[in-house]
Amino acid sequence: RPTSFSWSRLVPKSLREPQKMAFLIKKAWDLEKDFRKKRSGLHKYIVVGGTMGTGKSEFVRALAGFRPFKAKYFSEAWEDNDELQMFYRLLGIWADPACRTSKSYRWITHDLKEVQGKVQGWFAARKFIQALISMFDLPNFAVIQDTPLWQDGAYAETQYELGLASEKNMAAYRKDSLWRQKLLPSYLKWPILVYVWAPFSVIRERVLKSRGRDFESQLPEGYLLRLHRNTLQWMLAMKQKGVPVLVVDAGASDFRPGMSDRLPVVAKIWQEIDKIKNRI
Repeated sequence: RPTSFSWSRLVPKSLREPQKMAFLIKKAWDLEKDFRKKRSGLHKYIVVGGTMGTGKSEFVRALAGFRPFKAKYFSEAWEDNDELQMFYRLLGIWADPACRTSKSYRWITHDLKEVQGKVQGWFAARKFIQALISMFDLPNFAVIQDTPLWQDGAYAETQYELGLASEKNMAAYRKDSLWRQKLLPSYLKWPILVYVWAPFSVIRERVLKSRGRDFESQLPEGYLLRLHRNTLQWMLAMKQKGVPVLVVDAGASDFRPGMSDRLPVVAKIWQEIDKIKNRI
């Protein structure tokens, strides 16, 4: 277990308190060590991934709600990220052809890159802490995490490929990612991945029109398409690594509460999860 570590400026101060972070990391490693020694089982650690607009968050709630006393979930809680709406609004302006020829394009690009670093730094740190905290719950419950730590890298790399992230911020982000990989107990590195998939046409319709988040309505289609591709490649890489992957086709399903088509899908996924042998 690494005994010392340091985060870059991308990690918000509120999420990198040294004493609190050190305690969580030590306790998570100690819990895993105790369970390995006792050879007593931890419950399943399940992560739900997929491109924005596929219905991940609704599916996470449906999955946890199907077994209310046996599973708990961690929400992505995007609404707590103070910079996210600003990033999407700037991205919409930046992608407008009229902006490309304006005098303000240089400054908008600069501001966009600065906000991007804060957005991804917050998400990655928040998900890392959620994963550590899940070790406290796994002795008693299956834990489901909405959009896992590893998928966050697909967002960051997509933004970098499109010129939306600075070299400095990406270098810091990648360094932080290496630290997080070293500091996670091994049990958390081998989750069960439920990948919520939908055709790009469905994702585009949901994000830009039907789900009603006005700050997303101007997102460039090219950004969504690149993100869709990179997220799928991330899932395939996880599968190649040996992580158990279950794919949910959300193109024709609605996972919102009260929708009758979600229960058979959720029940089937739980059946498949139960078949997967745990690592402890």
